[in-house]
Amino acid sequence: MLFSCKKRISLIILFALLLQSGCANQATLMSQVELRDLQTRNYENVDELVVFKAVINALQDEGFTIKLSDSAAGILTASLSEKEINEGKIAGAAIGTILTGGIFWAVLPFLDYETTKVIAVTSNVTTEKSSVKTRLSFVVEQYNSSQKLVRADPLQNKEFYQAVFSKVEKSIFLEENL
Repeated sequence: MLFSCKKRISLIILFALLLQSGCANQATLMSQVELRDLQTRNYENVDELVVFKAVINALQDEGFTIKLSDSAAGILTASLSEKEINEGKIAGAAIGTILTGGIFWAVLPFLDYETTKVIAVTSNVTTEKSSVKTRLSFVVEQYNSSQKLVRADPLQNKEFYQAVFSKVEKSIFLEENL
C-alpha cells in the first residue's frame, strides 16, 4: 500500500479544509467599488425630501429605529437589533459540567451565552443634477453580553439591497401619490 489508512484520511481532511477555506474567502470578497454600487441608487425627477422620507418610511416598515435624521444634510442613521442565545455553548457547558463531575459549574457564570446582533444603517441622500442619489450602507455588528463589539462586517448581500431599494421605491410612490 502506498499510503496507510490514517495518512489517507489525514490527507482527505487537509484537502477538504484547504478547499473550504479557499471557497469561503472568494465568496466574501467584494471590492469597495462593487459594494458602493450595490448600496447606491439614483432616482430621476423626484424631490430630495421625498426620497429622504421614503428611506425613513421603508426602514421603519422593516422595524428599524431611527437614531439620527437631518434632512438638510441628507444624513440618516438607524438600527435594528435582536438578542441571540448561543444554544451550542449552553449544551457544551452542560456536557462539560456532567463530564467533570460538576467542577465546570464554577466557570458557567463567566461564559458568554448571549449575543446581540445589530444591523446598523447609514443613509446619504443628495441631489445631483436632475436626480437624487441615495446610498444605504448596512453593517452587521455583533456584541457580547457585556455589550462589547465583537465583530462588524459590511452587509454584502445583493438580494437584501434589492429588497430594501424596492421598498424605498414603493415608499417614493406612496409619498408622491398620497
